[in-house]
Amino acid sequence: MSHSGDGLPIVEEATATTVVVGATTSLGGVTIDPFSQFSRSRPPSVHVASSSNDSSSSDELEGEDLEAKKRKEKMKAKIKKKATKLIKKRIKEESDKHPFFRYHQVPPNYLPPSSQYPSSQFQSVHLGKPPYFDGTDYPKWAYDMKTHLYGLHPSIWEVVVVGVTPPKNGMPIAEQAQDYFHNAQVVRVITNSLCAQEFNKVHYIEIAKVIWDTLKEAHEGIDQVREGKMDLIHEELEHFIMLEEETVMQMFDILMLLVSDIRTLGRMDWDDHKVTNKMLRAFTPMNPTLATMIRRDPSFKIKTPNQLLGEILHQELVERDVVKSLSMRMNVGSRTLAGSRHNRFRTNKVLSLDQFLSSGCL
Repeated sequence: MSHSGDGLPIVEEATATTVVVGATTSLGGVTIDPFSQFSRSRPPSVHVASSSNDSSSSDELEGEDLEAKKRKEKMKAKIKKKATKLIKKRIKEESDKHPFFRYHQVPPNYLPPSSQYPSSQFQSVHLGKPPYFDGTDYPKWAYDMKTHLYGLHPSIWEVVVVGVTPPKNGMPIAEQAQDYFHNAQVVRVITNSLCAQEFNKVHYIEIAKVIWDTLKEAHEGIDQVREGKMDLIHEELEHFIMLEEETVMQMFDILMLLVSDIRTLGRMDWDDHKVTNKMLRAFTPMNPTLATMIRRDPSFKIKTPNQLLGEILHQELVERDVVKSLSMRMNVGSRTLAGSRHNRFRTNKVLSLDQFLSSGCL
């Protein structure tokens, strides 16, 4: 540093040499700490380095957490796999000892995923006691029992129609166990509804379908006998007529009884349209005009037997009212005509008497 003539120091134009040593700076022999509390600025490089250090440490912590989670998941999977293996081994050991060990594990509302009757679509409703069969009127009992079993669940009635498949090697699968569960329910319901005489026919049978078929053959006969009955009833229906002393209601009851019998035997070609035609054909000789009017109705093809019966009874009531009103008018007219004739007779008689008196006969 040089001095002027006045003795004052003159700052040279040359720039002071700065040396960076660590975190301090030397300026003209004076050491300055730029990161002290009196410094207003910090080099960006220092901040960047600090943030990078923090992010790297957080990444390391996150990596350690992920590794710990993975280790826990692997441990859980191993434990679950080992437990499942032990459970299967235990079930297999018990199944070898007892073939029907797993039957009690099937809940009442269980249905396999492949079933066509999902349990969520049906709600259990108390149907009361099953219909009792005393050995008479088998068709009615069979119909009532069918609706009762179907009302419990469609899968229960399906066991009666299809039957159950015996398990292979005494090891039933879950679906077979479900079928046997439903089979036991049906056997219980049917046998409890039979009288002692009917129960003796099936007390040794444990398959629901076999019980149902046995009762059916006992009361309807074998196929040949059943076909013979169907032929007789069909012949009677083809020649069915309405007798003169019968009412429409009596004719309808007899016709529907025959139709019910032939349908119960398995003949399903007698549908409502065919029965309606037969009923109207039998009624035609009693009232041809009314029968023709009903047949010309466009809705006749879709009428049920009950609808046809109601229309015939209604038209008969209308005709009776018309006949009654006409007869009353005829009676009133006849009385009026009789009175006019009587007056005319009296007038003629008086004139005759006047003529007689004027004639001078007295």
